Amino acid sequence: MKTLRVFIALLITCTLIYSLNRSWGVVPAAGKLLDPFHGFWKGSASEPNLPATLDLPGLKGEVSIIYDSAMIPHIFASNDEDVYFAQGYVTASMRLWQMETQIRAGKGRLAEILGPGLLERDRSQRRLGMVYARRTHSR
Repeated sequence: MKTLRVFIALLITCTLIYSLNRSWGVVPAAGKLLDPFHGFWKGSASEPNLPATLDLPGLKGEVSIIYDSAMIPHIFASNDEDVYFAQGYVTASMRLWQMETQIRAGKGRLAEILGPGLLERDRSQRRLGMVYARRTHSR
């Protein structure tokens, strides 16, 4: 019974490989499209265009930012102030949309950019008074 299951699974796998790598009339082979290394999935996770060198005003010393294979930045600097500055720059350049969305979520203004489906959530956030609390405590 086990060998029958293995044979059926192998037969299904071979049939899928054959049918996905063969064009059917005017329909092209779907296997190349679904290939995670060369198909449309590869285009969805494109590498960001990072400059080789960058001269930023405000740095006191030399800063080196090295990205590893998972695009995680490693920041090296001669002083703490430059490390914090570089960390802010990297965060802003790689996650600007996330930062903007979090600010709007706290203010209760997500429906302005993401649609009326978030209107009730925005009303709830505005009732919390986060913007008012920030204004009164920052003086």
